Amino acid sequence: MTPCPTNAQRPPGGSACVCNAGFGASGSLCAACASGKYTAGANVTCADPPANAIAPDTRSFLCNAGYSLPVVASACSACAAGKFKVASGNNVQDCLSCNKHTMSTPGSVRCQHACNSSAPSLMIATLCAAVAAGSHVYTHTAAPLGTTQLVRYSFADSWGCNLQAALPAAQRISGAAPNQVLNCAVVPGAVYVKQDAPCQFACDENHTRSGATCTRVCGNITAAACGPRHFASATCNHAGYTLYRCAPCVYANGRQALPWSALNSATCPTTPCAAGTQGTSGVCTPCNNNTFSAAGSATCEPCARGTFSSTGSSVCSTCFEVPSEAPCAAGAVAASSVAAVDAYFARTAAAGHNVSQHNQLYEFCHARGACLPCLPGEHEHAGACVACDYAHYQPHFQAPRCFACAAGHNTSARGSERAADCRCQPGFE
Repeated sequence: MTPCPTNAQRPPGGSACVCNAGFGASGSLCAACASGKYTAGANVTCADPPANAIAPDTRSFLCNAGYSLPVVASACSACAAGKFKVASGNNVQDCLSCNKHTMSTPGSVRCQHACNSSAPSLMIATLCAAVAAGSHVYTHTAAPLGTTQLVRYSFADSWGCNLQAALPAAQRISGAAPNQVLNCAVVPGAVYVKQDAPCQFACDENHTRSGATCTRVCGNITAAACGPRHFASATCNHAGYTLYRCAPCVYANGRQALPWSALNSATCPTTPCAAGTQGTSGVCTPCNNNTFSAAGSATCEPCARGTFSSTGSSVCSTCFEVPSEAPCAAGAVAASSVAAVDAYFARTAAAGHNVSQHNQLYEFCHARGACLPCLPGEHEHAGACVACDYAHYQPHFQAPRCFACAAGHNTSARGSERAADCRCQPGFE
């Protein structure tokens, strides 16, 4: 079976190669997806992520905040009204229900308080303003005249009085308190660094800064090594290591491909196919039965008549050199030479019997002999086929004896095949 190209594999039980996740089909190759595109595997081209999603790496996509990926779906759906989602991700369970007294529209990243009284008191209006910024009022009731009213409230989930200085480099606050903690945008090839301003990043050793993005130093030269039956068509040396762009090798017939080596990265090393094999496209396969080859052969040659071979042979053996000692069944005789086999089938043809389809000399050679049935008009006696005597006949192949004619009947010659050959003798009716 032909090996799969680099960055591809054959699924268990399957026969076709499919590209790995992060690599798109490009002719007969699997090429790495560019930044911002992805594939999840199979033989498809690299694609943009669906609407309301980003591709943080080339193998998958993540739904934006306010959106999730339902089960058995390929597009991001907005979180339903009354739910919210603060960060990117695909888990539909990340769409959380709003707390009591809060509400949201589809696709929301936060919940708003339902402070819709037409004339709220100053205290209630103040609380509602705080709630609209992210807090949550649980319950309050009007206090009797001359008493004090206490209102209990707390921040909604993901909200609080957060400080930028206390957050990791890859997070930021949404604004003045009360505020949310948000993740910085995903930038492929970037490493976020802690600075006074939020979401500051530097590009890793494989990328260079280009505005708000990081660009690969080696472009589309991405392979750390070339796979079997490939060579490096281009290389990129950077930061103490080498990357390769790999292409399929083309091999002369009769040659076996050797493993790729970084020492000779731009070559396709080979060795002659071993004797008893044939080679095409860098793969040597054993010769079939009754064929042979010398070392470095592109094809296997058939054995000459009177010779045979087993699978993977470099030479053919002479038939019947070691005759079989197994006895033949009654009515058949042994033939342990090519001449004996040829003579038998010549005799059957002369007798008008078309049995050439049974002349399988290679099979007889592998069996070290042939048990050939006696012809009609004959019977087997002492290991030889003998013609039926006068007044006898035999219409069948492989008969141990001949049938006698009826009393008073005789045949005109030995070797009769039919009962009709028995004729009434003079003096009999």
